[in-house]
Amino acid sequence: MASVTAKQKVSAERKKLELVMGNHQVNLAKLKPEELNGLLKEWLHNVVLRELRGFTPLRDTLSRRGDEPVTVSPEAKITHRGFSDTPLNLDTQTLWAYRGVLSAEHTFSRPESDEQTTDREVVSSWGRQAYLLRGEEGTLLLRRQTNHTRADENLYLATYFYEKVPHKKQWVVGKIITERIDPQSFSARFEDEAPRIAQWLLWSIRDTYSRTHTVLASQASFMKQCLEKWEKIAGTIHGGR
Repeated sequence: MASVTAKQKVSAERKKLELVMGNHQVNLAKLKPEELNGLLKEWLHNVVLRELRGFTPLRDTLSRRGDEPVTVSPEAKITHRGFSDTPLNLDTQTLWAYRGVLSAEHTFSRPESDEQTTDREVVSSWGRQAYLLRGEEGTLLLRRQTNHTRADENLYLATYFYEKVPHKKQWVVGKIITERIDPQSFSARFEDEAPRIAQWLLWSIRDTYSRTHTVLASQASFMKQCLEKWEKIAGTIHGGR
């Protein structure tokens, strides 16, 4: 009787996911918080980080090129919130684990009056005079350690702060705040946004597997060509007198 009662507490969405995974779109927002947390824990535990390609030092992960290039200062201060067995540093191998940024706040200014604003409508009214003065952005990262722990133990929220370099079209990160995210507390940490954030996290991991597959397929093709070449060489020589 106890098992029947426990089964009745499982949401319809979770039952659908278990029965027909891959054949229906499941609304993560209709899962119970503990169900969403449990699924994330299970799925992330199955992500073997050493098999993935694309990890770079934290300083490179948070840097970007383009019209508004951002680099991380060698003296950037890193503050860690909450528990972590090994806090991140600028050399930690990390991987972007979210499509885009999870949060962002940008402050703009203009040379004429040194006014500052975060209001996009005001920025639009300034036209080409407006320039990005500083920014604060947050995203999810995966950390790869040498002890081969899996993704469920290496999910981090990183918030980084950057400012414009005077007289240059360049921005520098001077402060980074990291926080380890426990999948079992995911819903409590992100509250109403948890289902959407989980979706983008899982989609990002799917993208990483896709890129990894492309890289490994290319390497396998190259190695096959090398093998064929060396089999031919080995077959045409002998060491006899």
